[in-house]
Amino acid sequence: MPTLQKLTRTRNGRRVEFYRGQIRRVGHKALSINFAEGTKKADAWEKLLHEEQQIQQGNVPTLQHKQWKEYTLKKLIEDYHTYMGTYLNVWKRKKTYESERADLQNFINNEGYWLARKPILTLKTQDIQEHFDHILHERGILSSSLRRNYITPLRSIWNKYGRQFRKIPLADIFQGLTLPANPPHRRRILLPEDRPRLFKAIEGCRGIKQQELWLSLVLAALNTGLPRAALLRLQWKHVDFDKRNIFAVPVKKQEEGRWLPMTGFLCGHLQFYHDTLSMEERAPISRVFPITGTAHEQAWKRIVKRANPPLSEIKEDGTIEYLHFHDLRHTALTDFGTKNPERLDVRESAYMKGTKYGGTLQLYEQIELIEDIRKKLVAKENAFLETCDDLPAHMIASYRAQGLQNKSPEYPALWQWEQ
Repeated sequence: MPTLQKLTRTRNGRRVEFYRGQIRRVGHKALSINFAEGTKKADAWEKLLHEEQQIQQGNVPTLQHKQWKEYTLKKLIEDYHTYMGTYLNVWKRKKTYESERADLQNFINNEGYWLARKPILTLKTQDIQEHFDHILHERGILSSSLRRNYITPLRSIWNKYGRQFRKIPLADIFQGLTLPANPPHRRRILLPEDRPRLFKAIEGCRGIKQQELWLSLVLAALNTGLPRAALLRLQWKHVDFDKRNIFAVPVKKQEEGRWLPMTGFLCGHLQFYHDTLSMEERAPISRVFPITGTAHEQAWKRIVKRANPPLSEIKEDGTIEYLHFHDLRHTALTDFGTKNPERLDVRESAYMKGTKYGGTLQLYEQIELIEDIRKKLVAKENAFLETCDDLPAHMIASYRAQGLQNKSPEYPALWQWEQ
């Protein structure tokens, strides 16, 4: 039974009386209606009874019930996308509309194939719970990922579009869902003592060309902190060996390209890798790392498993979590802020990360900033070399091939193996 109460407010210095009604039904969201000033009590009560009857129509064999009887979850999602894509301007859509649409399309065609083809009036909380429990068990994804990619978009379509906009007599079947807590976070950085194991694992790649490609790719990620997408888009015109700079290609629309400093360690390997390529592969418009995302992922898995012992950690449930390539970016960004004499300040760290700080840099300010960052990165690198005495032999050979064997004061630790 709905409730109706008379309220009083003061608006613009005068007293205003109006009615407020509420409808509460089990399995439905509470509905509150404020009636305009001057509405009679009988009219307000009649309106509340009408709204309550509309809510109850899904449970009785009315004409509207027959209309929605064959309406499936797939049809509801498709109608929502048609409405968003046809009747709404682009600026009115959610920022996550495109990614959300791709996830739900995958849900309809693959993971939620049978669930999406059930009539919406027959769906219950138990059906949704069993389906998502099956996805968590089969795919092994995190509960937060499942909630972000599937549950939140489906709940929004179900409640806001289906129940409120289309006035479909549905209960909130997502209200009683229970998901397990996420496991504890794994370690997402590559420790200094694990880096020689990674370099030696790369020696197992076939041919000098592949070895130098992966060594240069790993060193570029550890040196610059660039994500994989930016590294795989690099072209040789983006590498300046004379000034020892590398251009960060923007990945997102709001990002801006910028020049980043290279240390001698990275520059020497890129130069050695450059010399192993053919004339066509050295062209300015040729990609520095001509490898697809899928091939990169498969090759990286083989490298981390080849390490002795493998670069992985065992979770509480006994599963093995291997090192991700994106963890190299986390390692670099963590090193930028590590508390030591070579720590980058806020402005330098923001420049390396690609975030805006302190406004746009003038040309001479940018050059000076790059050189200051380079000195600190070289100091960090030299500190690592002083504690590492088991680097692969061909890594040292790449330095000597580029003339770095002249005992440059920039890298005093490079020559400790000759003694």
